[in-house]
Amino acid sequence: GMMTNWKTISNSIQRLRKLDEMLAGEAQGLTKKERLNLDREREKLDKALGGIKDMGSTPDLMFVIDTNKEASAILEAKRLGI
Repeated sequence: GMMTNWKTISNSIQRLRKLDEMLAGEAQGLTKKERLNLDREREKLDKALGGIKDMGSTPDLMFVIDTNKEASAILEAKRLGI
């Protein structure tokens, strides 16, 4: 799912970066509740996308340790020519 849904993933990464910027300094005009909701959204996105937020695009190479466990990832990579 991650590689074939790269457009959606990249939009979520952009949202995460925007939330980081907002919470870093521009959140002065927000209420406590708004700030809390934005912080929760940022934490949720960071938990899901934190490891890949600095990737520019889909990977050119993929290492697989357990081919049985990662069968769907292998099929996805084949579909994309990785």
